[in-house]
Amino acid sequence: MDVHKKAIASCIYHAKTGATLDERELPHDLPRITKYLRKVQDHHGLLRSCYEASSCGFGLQRTLEANGIFCEVVAPSSIPRRSGDRVKTDRRDARKLATLYAAG
Repeated sequence: MDVHKKAIASCIYHAKTGATLDERELPHDLPRITKYLRKVQDHHGLLRSCYEASSCGFGLQRTLEANGIFCEVVAPSSIPRRSGDRVKTDRRDARKLATLYAAG
């Protein structure tokens, strides 16, 4: 997930098949995000999620963990960046986080 103050971009990525199952942008509303991720977890099985540490803090992580959804906060320095990759969009960042997280 790419987390910001007003919105959260999410990418649901299937680690075994390498397929992107869903991409969407949701308002930063914790009950709504929790409900969405619970539905995904019910449909696809165990869900592991992550987002990049930012000024938004750990509120989302704590809420998801309290609701039985594994969530990890990733340090920005551990995410590899290409030197020429200047285009930055929330959906692209969410997709990149999902694929890198699934790869370990």
